[in-house]
Amino acid sequence: MRQGKLKISATVMTSTVIILIGASLIKFKSALLSSLLFIIGILVLLVGFIEFVNFFAKRDKHKSLYQLIISILLIAAGVLISIFNEPLQHFAFLVISIMLFLQAIYDIVKFARIKWRRDLFFGILKGALATVILVATFFQMQDTLLMVVGHLMLVFGALFIIIDTF
Repeated sequence: MRQGKLKISATVMTSTVIILIGASLIKFKSALLSSLLFIIGILVLLVGFIEFVNFFAKRDKHKSLYQLIISILLIAAGVLISIFNEPLQHFAFLVISIMLFLQAIYDIVKFARIKWRRDLFFGILKGALATVILVATFFQMQDTLLMVVGHLMLVFGALFIIIDTF
């Protein structure tokens, strides 16, 4: 039997989301939040679904109940964000930073179980990106830091994909 089965990585999906959001923030500075939140909701739903399927596909030797719970929470969060995106527009950057913090926690917990430095690196970078977004939100500097956050998201997303690939 062939050992190298293709596994869709949540990190690659998250990185793609980060790149798309970063490019959107740079290109469309205004009237972006509604469609951005809908896209984020759908993509968070997809990441949760992929993690859910990977949990039951018996491809990962280090499965835990935590992985199943996080995948279900990501599915629920994706559905809620995509359905209720209009009321969430006021909290859009907060929602983005919370999602990145959840992914950072997931990566750090994965590092604690498996001891892959890659997971620790991803967790720290996602946490740093979430912190930048959170600081910009609380200090009402969304307009000035929007370009910086967009460029950081492009760099981090590309970096995540490169590291996850090799």
